[in-house]
Amino acid sequence: MLGVWLATWSALAAAPIHWDAPPACPDALGVQQDVARLLGDVEPTYAGVQVQGTVQATAEGFSLALRVETAQGTTERELSAPTCGPLSESAALYIAMAVDSLAVVAAEPTPPEPEPAPEPEPEPPPSAPPKRAEAAIDLDVGGGLDLGIYDALGGGPQLGLSGRVGPMRLGLRGRWTLWQPQEVAGSASGRARVTSFDGGVRACPTAVRGAFEVGGCAGLDVGLHRARGQSLQPSRDAQALSVSATAGPILGVWLASRVGIWVQPDLVLGLLRPRFVVDGLGDTLVMEPIGARVSMSVAVRLWSRDD
Repeated sequence: MLGVWLATWSALAAAPIHWDAPPACPDALGVQQDVARLLGDVEPTYAGVQVQGTVQATAEGFSLALRVETAQGTTERELSAPTCGPLSESAALYIAMAVDSLAVVAAEPTPPEPEPAPEPEPEPPPSAPPKRAEAAIDLDVGGGLDLGIYDALGGGPQLGLSGRVGPMRLGLRGRWTLWQPQEVAGSASGRARVTSFDGGVRACPTAVRGAFEVGGCAGLDVGLHRARGQSLQPSRDAQALSVSATAGPILGVWLASRVGIWVQPDLVLGLLRPRFVVDGLGDTLVMEPIGARVSMSVAVRLWSRDD
């Protein structure tokens, strides 16, 4: 065994490899030992093979200029690596293939791959557009009953137009009311019939839950009241203005996408109350300070914008 090692050592020392490298890198003897290992620890035959290798330090590490001449031709390689160890191993593989390519099992090496560049930071996802509030415009037609506003039952048709943006509904409403004939105070047989036309504005914070819309409303109505005497001599017509504040809950049920029903009871507070006077009898017909109104209407959605 010792004789084989000495013979291999002697062959390595006589190999035609000219190697020039910095002191920190493997020398020519180290390269020859790598060649012998690649050839299966057998004595390599360098007949017709000339090798010139030069390793130099660079800013990125080390570079290798390798030239291998054989009877079949000349091979030149230029390699670089952060350290010189991989360069000497690559040189040994090229040399071993030139000496005996069939004895070399490993494939031809490729230059060391550079470190992958860091992946760019992912861009933040685009911000979602601002959410638009749900909006709708509705037309409602219906009627209502007035209780306690005069000393008689009243009722009549009404028409409304309202719009909702988010949780707030704002609307306009007009109504015509006819009251039952009322007895005139101070007259044994005198009676009067009162009619009125009222218009007003309303503000209703509401919440929508499925097909239901529930909330509360506050409003201000201005009306023109007309009283006509019956069984009075002489019979005359009289007119008077009214101003009322209203407040109450509201309930809407949408039976279809564009058709619904509104129900709304209101408390009516008379701010400016009509007073009708018959000559010689004083205040004979006066609007009450507090009354109630219950209305129901069918709503038709004219336009809507969903979220």
